[in-house]
Amino acid sequence: MTQEFGIGFHCHHEVLVEVIEGLTERETYIKTAKPEAERALRLRLIAIIPDERLPLELQSLVSAARAAWAKCKPLDDDYEAKRKPLDDDYWAKCKLLADDYRAKRKLLDDDYEAKCKLLADDYWAKCKALYEDYEAKRKALAKAVERHMPELVALHAELCPDCPWDGRTIFSLKEAV
Repeated sequence: MTQEFGIGFHCHHEVLVEVIEGLTERETYIKTAKPEAERALRLRLIAIIPDERLPLELQSLVSAARAAWAKCKPLDDDYEAKRKPLDDDYWAKCKLLADDYRAKRKLLDDDYEAKCKLLADDYWAKCKALYEDYEAKRKALAKAVERHMPELVALHAELCPDCPWDGRTIFSLKEAV
């Protein structure tokens, strides 16, 4: 099974090492929203570093942050699942109202926003403490990643030997030619 959370390489083209939350979601985004010419390279390079290859301090911090993230993920998924019918209903009604758009849209928007607010208020009430815990762990992890950047850069050179990373981006000028 693909690890969805961890410290990884090349989640974004101008960042060598960062915490990746939802690797599959990021890969899907790359496949659907990034320029076609960039997709293969981005998908080849994006990777979560195996925990056992990380410095010991990062291993324990990743584990703690991953556990906190895992507690939040079901709430996120539940929220998105509950919101999808609201969104689908909203856009279906918008299409039907195209002819008299301005007159009827305000009532529809107010109803949608009120429902979303109730859902969001419930969501945040349930997960606020979990996210505060996760954010604290995430900040500690980010600081530790920064402290271990020389080791991670060396690990990147070993684990990603044919990588075009130039210290700033995976899309260097020589790659564009």
